[in-house]
Amino acid sequence: MLLFCGAGPSPAQFELSANLANPNALQYEPVIVILKVSNTGPYPATVGGEGGAVLSFRVEREAGRIVDEQPPGLILAPFMVPPRETVTREVNVARAYDLRKTGSYTLYARLDHRGTRSRSGRMYLDVVPGLIIHEQRVMTRSGSRTISLRTLQRDRVMHLFCRIEDEQRQICYGVHDLGRLLRHDPTGILVDSEDLIHVLHQSGPTRYSHSIFGADGTPIRQEYVAKGNRSAELAIDEGGDVVVQGGLSYEGDSSVDRPRIRPFNPFSSGLPDRSNRNVPNR
Repeated sequence: MLLFCGAGPSPAQFELSANLANPNALQYEPVIVILKVSNTGPYPATVGGEGGAVLSFRVEREAGRIVDEQPPGLILAPFMVPPRETVTREVNVARAYDLRKTGSYTLYARLDHRGTRSRSGRMYLDVVPGLIIHEQRVMTRSGSRTISLRTLQRDRVMHLFCRIEDEQRQICYGVHDLGRLLRHDPTGILVDSEDLIHVLHQSGPTRYSHSIFGADGTPIRQEYVAKGNRSAELAIDEGGDVVVQGGLSYEGDSSVDRPRIRPFNPFSSGLPDRSNRNVPNR
């Protein structure tokens, strides 16, 4: 279907396609949709902003139950699509639609303007809890945090995920993909003197991934450590800093299989409340 939008004597035409970055998502993980908007008309056209085409999604759970959009809605900066060109954008639909419950979802993107609509094909999403391979409670100045390390296979590669939550207050601060997991024995979780949470796991035959988060789940940084003659592990030095013992400086190609952490809070309120007993904890 074509959407006519824009200025000038001839309307601009949009063609819309959308695909899920990952058709299977861990519970509370960002759900990224890759949008491709093509303008087949002779004039520039705008998506978002005042007077621009309005982007939305239709999201259904099993048995056709509609998932309503929740405030503040989709977060997407307005953008212009030049004539006869295609613009690609990533949208985290979990910011606007409640995808906390595990199960199957069906969704498609819509672009509305002046009473006309363009829509993408259907996308199919499975939200799963993942397999917990390590769980540890740590103390921070903000209170206790439960860190669970979970696995999920994508593209025939086992990925490790870190979920940070306050079980007492029933708050999940987010889920982060730490990248490839080579072995099912993460080497530990520690908190340093600056209240940062450290996670170490082996992500390749000759390297480890060292991931660091704030107590509120904010990703700080992630780095590789080369494998030495013995297994690497986290330790606290005399100054209260967390160091990797048994690891060496990594000099390999960090562009290959680089873990990707997306800053994400799955709730618009800033603190995702899991007090709703209808939402599963695991």
